[in-house]
Amino acid sequence: MVLVTEMHYFPLINNYVDMLNVGNIYFTQDAVFKKSTFRNRMVISSSTGPIELSIPILGGRNCKQIYSEVEIDYKTDWQSLHFKSICTAYGKAPWFSHYHAELTALYTTRFTTVASWNFNCIEWANKKLKIDKQINFQSFKPTDEQQVLNRVDFYKPSNYSQISIDSIINYPQVFQYRNGFHVNLSILDLLLNEGPNARNLILTPKKTYSVRNQ
Repeated sequence: MVLVTEMHYFPLINNYVDMLNVGNIYFTQDAVFKKSTFRNRMVISSSTGPIELSIPILGGRNCKQIYSEVEIDYKTDWQSLHFKSICTAYGKAPWFSHYHAELTALYTTRFTTVASWNFNCIEWANKKLKIDKQINFQSFKPTDEQQVLNRVDFYKPSNYSQISIDSIINYPQVFQYRNGFHVNLSILDLLLNEGPNARNLILTPKKTYSVRNQ
């Protein structure tokens, strides 16, 4: 089975369910950048509930470049702001201290494009999850549609949490006692709360899931 999807900023947990259940991964790079997607944002759990962290891009909402060419706008120190939000949200998470130094290094390294930043975030998470799948960046032309799991624009900020109950991965979250459990957040949420056990949770057999597209 081959997965075809777009690169996200620290992808959602169910993106990783997809990645761990295929043989090869193809990240689309040649499509025009789409706003209001996870291509330049991720969702984490905070003391007030889920919040989205967005990477500013050159051209803003008017950006019409190919995704692989979209550049990050550094007029604001967004990396520092995002990392501060992560530290505030997960400072008491069980595995925060284990990953803090590596995340500090990541968030103090500049990358020119959104694609290069996302790839480094994914590469970091993959190492923690011991994922060694082959990742491809060229366009994929299937010879057998039944062997393709097409997840391009499958998850959106408008529907990522609307997954079937059979596909929910449960684990303790920092602010669960206050806000309840939130499903399908960034893989960072699962890693900071569960550490190496995140891989076991992702690999737990799940039924086919769906989201309501909006």
